[in-house]
Amino acid sequence: MQFIFPLLFFALTVGLAVYRAKKQNDPLARMQEWPYRQRDTLLSPEETAFYQALRRYLDPALIVCPKVRLDSVVYAPPESRITFALVAKMRDRYLDFAVCEAETLRPLCAVKFNDNAAPQPNAQEQAEVERILRSAAVPLFSYQPQYQYQAADFRQINELYCHNA
Repeated sequence: MQFIFPLLFFALTVGLAVYRAKKQNDPLARMQEWPYRQRDTLLSPEETAFYQALRRYLDPALIVCPKVRLDSVVYAPPESRITFALVAKMRDRYLDFAVCEAETLRPLCAVKFNDNAAPQPNAQEQAEVERILRSAAVPLFSYQPQYQYQAADFRQINELYCHNA
């Protein structure tokens, strides 16, 4: 019993010393200004061309949102007993594009753009994203980069909107 207070004091002192040492070893802690820079664009040149084609050929009542978090499009109902596990499946997952109704921003579909600009998820991760979207009844369309796009390339999305409107 008589050793508890000295032991507690020692543990607190060591913990504080470790915390200070880590803080002092952090190179960013000593920098007055961090060297972040604004990107010129959110999208690669291929993604930009695809985005512009989507805007050009989709119904004007639709809006294209690039680089959308998956959990911004779908959610796990809080009444589920496994909500935490369901939410964890979506963590740090992004959709290349989400097509939404412009007036309400209700998601209509997700679009996967198969370029090499960003690291591609592995097969299991992609299958999980597809399963999540299918479960939430959010159609997923997949596109390859092309030299030129035409209205026919996006007919399915426009038809989906006309069918749901």
